[in-house]
Amino acid sequence: MPKFFDLSINKNCEKIVLTGENAHHIGKVLRCRIGDSITVCDGKCTDFVCTISDISKDEVFLDVQKTEKCKEPSYEAVLYQALPKGDKTELIIQKAVELGVRRIVLFSSQNCVVKFDKKSVNSKLERYNAVSLSAAKQCLRGIVPKIEYLPDLDSVLEDISQYDKKILFYEGKNTVFIKSIIKDKMPKSIGFIIGSEGGFTPKEAEKCALKGLDLAGLGDRILRTETASLCALAMLMYEEN
Repeated sequence: MPKFFDLSINKNCEKIVLTGENAHHIGKVLRCRIGDSITVCDGKCTDFVCTISDISKDEVFLDVQKTEKCKEPSYEAVLYQALPKGDKTELIIQKAVELGVRRIVLFSSQNCVVKFDKKSVNSKLERYNAVSLSAAKQCLRGIVPKIEYLPDLDSVLEDISQYDKKILFYEGKNTVFIKSIIKDKMPKSIGFIIGSEGGFTPKEAEKCALKGLDLAGLGDRILRTETASLCALAMLMYEEN
């Protein structure tokens, strides 16, 4: 059943009207007809199972049949991703959304080749949030993870302090496995930092450790940045279940 998001839905509504891109996709791309079923999510983990009662050029009218709670991870996972090269960012966003991330924060570290300038940040974030929305529809998420940007590691360390567990994934020595950090109980929230292709400098790792972050490894091999972020999320899924 096709799924769409409408963040303006009233929790107790009996009818929904979709417009804009949602209406275009339903009518012109999927070619849905009156009587067809679709799901609309409010972005707050509630699905509205609906049937189409009418379709016009710019609007789709829906009758709500029932509501269902979406299945989301019991923990809040937040990925702080140092900017990678090329088009890897979109891949990371897409797959991280599939793997249950709640929020993604992009940032620049010392070894990042890519840098965002002030003029391009908003347009890039608009594109990246569209990728997140598309992925959330495809994998039937109950929320749309927000994509944000912070200028540097210091800003990241200030932001990550709000979470119960704070992890830097680092390829250096004296790291531990994620299982020993989580131990027997999954925390309510986890913020974790992944480096770009050049990783983190020893000084950056030391700064994170001094701020109370656990330094964790992902095994004996050096993983690509796009692999590392997804590997970390997959490990969290495994530990939850």
